[in-house]
Amino acid sequence: MDTLKIGKNELDNLIKEEIIKQDKKLSIKKRISEVKQQLDELVGAPVMQPANGAVAGAGVKEEKQESIFDAKPGETVVFNFQDVTIKLQRQLDDLFKVSDAMESTHLKDGDYVKIQGNDTLQKGKEFKFVILRQAVKYKTNPLMSWKVIKNR
Repeated sequence: MDTLKIGKNELDNLIKEEIIKQDKKLSIKKRISEVKQQLDELVGAPVMQPANGAVAGAGVKEEKQESIFDAKPGETVVFNFQDVTIKLQRQLDDLFKVSDAMESTHLKDGDYVKIQGNDTLQKGKEFKFVILRQAVKYKTNPLMSWKVIKNR
């Protein structure tokens, strides 16, 4: 099996690049919010943003967009898909733990899933889950000593 080795400088650069991307993303989202607010003021009523990007007419209420990532760690999201209901408990980032998958043929209670692609909670949407399942249990011999090697 091939292993991937990344040097400390390369890892630092990757982290810096990701931070810059996230900062840009936040600033764009902030700007979008400001523009929507300005549109609301100009039109005199909330503006709805349809999926095709066109601005709806005045007097139409804005539809609330929820994301699966609006759930905080520890909170549960109940999905009622066609013919299947599952419950996922938010862990960290895009990782959720399956707390009830009784009706599912692919998921089992205790599985972890990573959300990929769509995160919008909207009727008709589909999701991609990467299923992480415990494959093998291994019990070690009793621990005799340990050593922590710290990065500098």
